[in-house]
Parts: sequence; C-alpha cells; structure tokens
Amino acid sequence: MRRSSLPQYLFRSLRLALATAALAAVIGPSLASADGNEPILALAPGAATLNVDLPAPNAMLNNGQTVDIGGWTTGSRVDVYLDGPAGLGRGVGSASVDGSRADVARATGSSNLGSSGFDVSWQPTDLTSGAHTLWIYSLVNGSWTVQVLPIMGAGNLVITMDRDTDHAQQELMDQGPTTEVAD
Repeated sequence: MRRSSLPQYLFRSLRLALATAALAAVIGPSLASADGNEPILALAPGAATLNVDLPAPNAMLNNGQTVDIGGWTTGSRVDVYLDGPAGLGRGVGSASVDGSRADVARATGSSNLGSSGFDVSWQPTDLTSGAHTLWIYSLVNGSWTVQVLPIMGAGNLVITMDRDTDHAQQELMDQGPTTEVAD
C-alpha cells in the first residue's frame, strides 16, 4: 500500500466500523433458534428499520422492464428517488406499508410486523447506461430513514406509440393542407 492512499484507507475502515456498530445497535443481537419458534432477529424497541429486498444491489435494469422495489420497514410509508436524495433525485414512486410479511414477523418475534411489507412498482423508460442509485425512504414515527441501493442501467431504448397522437395526425393529413388567413 502506498503512503498516499493510507488516509483514504483509514477513512473507509473507520466509516465501515461505525456503520457496523450502528447496525448492531439497531437490530440487537441475533438469536439462534433450533426449533424455529424463537425469533432469530431481535429489534431494539422503537428502532427505525428499513430493509430493501428487491432489486438486488447492482442489478441490471432495462428500460421498459417493470421493476419491483420491495422490502419491509417499521414505518408507514415508503418513497423512492433515482440518482439523488429527496429534493434532488427524480421521484420514482411511493407506497403504503401494508404488505404481508409473515417471514419478518416470525424472524423478529413481533406480530405487528406481519404487515410491514412494501412494493413500489417502477417501469423506467429513459435509464441511461451505467451506475445509478435508488434512494429508498421510510417514514417511521414522523422521521425519515433511508437506504441507498446501487443499480445498473442497461441503456436500452424503448419505443412507444401514442395511438391518440397517431390518430389525430392521420385526421389532419386526411383534411389536406390548410392555409392561414392574415387579419
């Protein structure tokens, strides 16, 4: 390792250590369960939790493809933005948190998380080729918590036809040329 890269390496290591400590404080200790009846994930009381299951990190997304942005949260609403935080990124969609997540209730031992699921459906049409970021926000007890998810754009083109516009253009062509009369 070169001497000039040492400060950057130390900064990254410290950031990773702080993030790991914060995550451990939020989710609490994992409890192993041999019989499947005990929770395997204990949440700290009142913890703001957001877990995005879909899409997978660095997933390749195509224009025209329907993308499910889904997961679970202790919040009541989820908002998603592309390539920047709320106020800077482009709004992708919002969803109420009311989807069935029996797996989360079972894993946490908290029956009130049985309806903690969310799904935001998104169909990109102009996602450029290369790296992008989804910013997923959850409203938990009046405060927002965020998870940032890297994705990749394929950059393919989607051609759409607007039947109403095509029909209107055909009607104008059937009428023949028009001339304007000056006043």
